[in-house]
Amino acid sequence: MRMANLVRFGLSLALLSLSAAHPEHVAADEPREWVVRFEGSPPPGVRTNPALLRLGLGVWHAPEAHLAASAADSRILDYWPNTRVSIQIEPDDPYWPNQYGTHNIQIPQSWNMLTGSACLTVTVAVIDTGVDLVHSDLVGRFWHNSGETGAGRETNGVDDDGNGFVDDWQGWDFANGDNDPQDDHGYSHGTHVAGIVAATANNGLGIAGAASLGCPAQIMALKVLRDSGEGTDADVAAAVRYAAEQGARVINLSLGARKETPATEMAIEDAIAQGALVVAAAGNSGQFGVYYPAAYESAVAVAASDSANRRAHFSSYGPQVDLTAPGVGIYSTLRHNYYGTLSGTSMATPHVAAAAALLASQPQFDTPAKIRAALEYTALDLGSICRDPYFGAGLVQTLEALSYDPQAEHPVKCFYYFFPLVGR
Repeated sequence: MRMANLVRFGLSLALLSLSAAHPEHVAADEPREWVVRFEGSPPPGVRTNPALLRLGLGVWHAPEAHLAASAADSRILDYWPNTRVSIQIEPDDPYWPNQYGTHNIQIPQSWNMLTGSACLTVTVAVIDTGVDLVHSDLVGRFWHNSGETGAGRETNGVDDDGNGFVDDWQGWDFANGDNDPQDDHGYSHGTHVAGIVAATANNGLGIAGAASLGCPAQIMALKVLRDSGEGTDADVAAAVRYAAEQGARVINLSLGARKETPATEMAIEDAIAQGALVVAAAGNSGQFGVYYPAAYESAVAVAASDSANRRAHFSSYGPQVDLTAPGVGIYSTLRHNYYGTLSGTSMATPHVAAAAALLASQPQFDTPAKIRAALEYTALDLGSICRDPYFGAGLVQTLEALSYDPQAEHPVKCFYYFFPLVGR
């Protein structure tokens, strides 16, 4: 374990819109709502109101097979599915059109679905090079430690909440051992990641984070990588543990190492036990071999795709890959109120973290296992039929995942590597 703490993490950065439509398949014996057009008095079981009645319409909740049998009633003229409609959210952020990634993983549709719903507050820990704490598109999106906030406790030099970290009111810098998790990386890696997750939407500035509407998430800024983009297994493990203890429901690790990171693995398993889902970058080698900690079974390993849902050439692959998300030419926040594009599995991972945060905001997704099951079961299959080493279960589809019932029994979609050589 002493040697494990010396393992170094590095960032592999390459600097440099297709939303899948899923037809609705409903069994003939599954109840659903129908609009019924009739003449005369409403047929039995049809609900109506004065306004609908004057249109000769009503609503019936029944299996289609039953409705078809009832169509023999001479009063029924026609019927069709009672299509759901919703508000249509289009952020006013000027660079929103540049954000193909959010569209590819059904983020706008998910915002529409969640708007007006009861939301749990979700914190996403961004464990990275730090975050620009004064960026205009991120201010107001940060988690603050309530035990170290107010009445001057932010700077009183006292560990007010007794967690072992003095004045950690806005997170912690594990790389330098202080309470300032400000991003100092040349390419603004952590700031870019944080913007993908939760940059403020509808403020007329920059971009809209994927978890910034519907049920908005907040960012916990934790710095483990120095300005060089490197850090250690021990620091990452400490940050993961800290995030879980402070209540983060999702932990984003856009970092990795070719060698094993046992301390981080221990921390991830502990975080899951405390209720946090951990997502990690698969790596940017473009070769076989998923980086650690993504390679551990306890983490969700994320590969990268481009705007056409093709595998990113740099994306590491292997049987440990769980999900895929956009990671090529991703537009997001940079330090000093700038914006720009970066590419890498580091950019794909926060797309998954944001999707997970939207699920975690709903009470039925109250465990990491339920969130992971929903994301993997509903992913859009890419590459070879069924799960494969390049895309894992497939491209995240957030709306489909939100519609997944974690309490229901779901048929097995396919077996792992069932047809590994059959192309799609």
